[in-house]
Amino acid sequence: MSRTTKYHMDGRWDVTNHTVEYWTKWVIRFNEVFYGGECRASITIGRGANGVHITLPNEAEVSIQWHCHVTCSRKNPRVFLFGEPHDPEGSPDAEPMITKPDGKDWKFEDGKEVIGYQSVLETREWLTKALMFTH
Repeated sequence: MSRTTKYHMDGRWDVTNHTVEYWTKWVIRFNEVFYGGECRASITIGRGANGVHITLPNEAEVSIQWHCHVTCSRKNPRVFLFGEPHDPEGSPDAEPMITKPDGKDWKFEDGKEVIGYQSVLETREWLTKALMFTH
């Protein structure tokens, strides 16, 4: 387990960074808690493993990206979008984007389709909002 994620026996994580490891465990835990382990939410890992796409049971999709070409703190000039190496330490913030079950992009408060510099906890709040969408 990376040093940015600490798992507690009661099922909670102390998290400082967005990582593929964290979001994969979030999806697994979500399925266990709410659906008895049945795979109702799924995750796809992006190229370079510096972002994920989570499909929720209501068919909403949440893209969480932390590579160097989005609005996040991880701005490493030696890293490129294509062929970007996996960074197991992740990023303290990321850029989420939500696609509603009807296929339309959700607009954040500022009217944009993405919102940058979101912590893991802020991103979890956006996931909770996305879970409330209906067809």
